[in-house]
Amino acid sequence: MLTVDSMLTQNKFDIPDTSLVALTVPQAIISDDEVEVCLQNLVSDERKSTAEILRLINLADQRKIYLHRGFGSLFDWLTKIFSYSESAAHRRIMAARLLNAVPEVSRKLVSGEVNLSTLAKTQSAIRFEEKISGTRMSSVAKADIIEKIESKSIRDTERVLIQRFPKLITKLEYERRTMVTETVTKLTLSLSGETLESLDRIKELVSHRYPDATFAQLIG
Repeated sequence: MLTVDSMLTQNKFDIPDTSLVALTVPQAIISDDEVEVCLQNLVSDERKSTAEILRLINLADQRKIYLHRGFGSLFDWLTKIFSYSESAAHRRIMAARLLNAVPEVSRKLVSGEVNLSTLAKTQSAIRFEEKISGTRMSSVAKADIIEKIESKSIRDTERVLIQRFPKLITKLEYERRTMVTETVTKLTLSLSGETLESLDRIKELVSHRYPDATFAQLIG
């Protein structure tokens, strides 16, 4: 009877789909190149699945499936039925709405030019701008913004959005304190890019001793 181990020993192991390697071959046997190829294939599949999930979220929203299932909102439906965290559900709803306005988002998401976080951040900024201006933004204008955030990090995306929507900065609170428990207080700050870069450098300098240190731990 041939097993995975015996096939490896006899040099008969042949898996055409490298994305299956990590699932079927003992870890010690997989080469570094195979790990990278496997991961790349899975990431590609993940992006395709994410794009399809966004399309289905839009379809569910259009059909109001969540109402038929007894939920008051699309957000509740996603968190309760599909066990998304609140932040994950929010990102997908925001990204799905941007996809609905600009179908090209799907291709860019699959290619990796944009991601859920940058799309959600962009949709949130667009919604804020539409609310304070009282006018709906055209799909062409939205597509132009999406083009400008391609291959951008969250921080760089925020810079692009603030340049495009100067009033967006007013949405940011410079400091907010929220008591979580009697002994823990949540502090929300708005920092300049220079200050944040300094904090990032500090994290790098102490990373050899505190590899997973948070800003809260550094300050404390």
